[in-house]
Amino acid sequence: MRAAIRRGPAIVVDECEIPPPGQGQVRVRTHHCGICGSDLHAIHHFESFIDYGRRAGLLTGRIDPGRDVVLGHEFCAEIVEFGPGTERALKEGAMVGAFAVNFDEKGAEGVGWSNHYPGGYAEYMVLTESMLVPVTNGCPSERAALAEPMAVAIHAVNKADHQDSAYMVVGCGPIGLAIIAELKARGLGPVVAVDYVAERRAVAERLGADLLVDPAVGDPHDHWAGLDVPYGPVVYPRAQSRARRAVLFECVGVPGMLNRLIDAAPRNAQIIVAGVCMAPDSIEPSLAINKELEIKFSMAFSADEFRQSMHRICEGELDVSPLISRIVGLDELPATFDELLTAPRSAKVLVDPRR
Repeated sequence: MRAAIRRGPAIVVDECEIPPPGQGQVRVRTHHCGICGSDLHAIHHFESFIDYGRRAGLLTGRIDPGRDVVLGHEFCAEIVEFGPGTERALKEGAMVGAFAVNFDEKGAEGVGWSNHYPGGYAEYMVLTESMLVPVTNGCPSERAALAEPMAVAIHAVNKADHQDSAYMVVGCGPIGLAIIAELKARGLGPVVAVDYVAERRAVAERLGADLLVDPAVGDPHDHWAGLDVPYGPVVYPRAQSRARRAVLFECVGVPGMLNRLIDAAPRNAQIIVAGVCMAPDSIEPSLAINKELEIKFSMAFSADEFRQSMHRICEGELDVSPLISRIVGLDELPATFDELLTAPRSAKVLVDPRR
C-alpha cells in the first residue's frame, strides 16, 4: 500500500506492507486524516517528543525514531476486514473513528505513533475493534475525522472556569480554532481571537469569535476593560459589580509565550495551556503569584469526551466545516508539511490517501 512515511526528519511517499489484522483487530481503509501539530513536531523533534512521552507515562515506549513511522491519528476510515476473535458488532463497510491505541500480545501501542501500526497517512490501518467509535447519521468522513481535535478542544474547555468569564484564545491554529468552536457551541463568550494570520482570524470570525485582534496592530489585552474584566494596577477581581474573570487559552506553544501571558493577564485570571512547547521554557513565578493566576495544562481527552465529540459532529451540533482549509492527497503531503512548518496560514488540512 502507499503511505506518507516519516523517514528521518522528512516525509516521503513510498510503498509499505498492508498490515494484517490480529486478534480482536480490524483492517480499515482510510478516507480522511487530519494533520495534527504533534505530527509536525515529529519531523524535527521526534526524539524529544518520545522522551517527554515516556517520562509522562504515555504510550511511546515501543517507538524507535530511527525507523519508519506512518503518522496520522485524526482519522475516519471504513471497515474492510475483520481479524480473528472479533465481535463484528459493526458491519463491513461501516465508517468509524477510533481511539488511536491498539492492543496486542505485547501490550498497548499508539496507532500512528508506532513502527508497527501505521496511522492515517496510509491507505490502510489496523485498529482494535473495542476502540472503534461509529460514524452515524451519514456524517461526511472529512467532518468525522475532526472528532479527535474537537475532543482535544472539549477537554481544554472543560478545564476552564465558566462562571461569568470572558475568554481570549491566543493562537488560531487548528486547536485554537477548535476551542473557539466549542466555546461558541456552548453559548459562551465574549471570545477574543488573537492571531497574526488574517486567514485564521477570518475562520475564527466564521466560528463566532466576538473580537478579532492582530497583535501586530494592537495589544489584545487592551480590550479587557471593555469586556468588564478588571485590568490594571491595584484593581482587584470581583471587587466591583459586573466583574468577569479572564480565561486565556494559550494555543501557540513556543518558548516565552506562557510568561508573556502571565505578564499581560489580568489579576486572578485563568490560563489554560493547550499549545505544546517542545523546548525548555521559563516563567516568573513571583509575577503569577502576585496576580494569583491559575494555570492549567491540557492534554488530549477522555474516552467520554471523544465519544461526545463524534456524536455532536454527527448530529450537527458542532459545525466543524469552517475548520477545514483543504484536502490533499499523499503525493502533496511532503510539500504540505513544509508549508505548515515554515509559513502556516491554514486551519485544518486533511489527507485523503485514496487520491
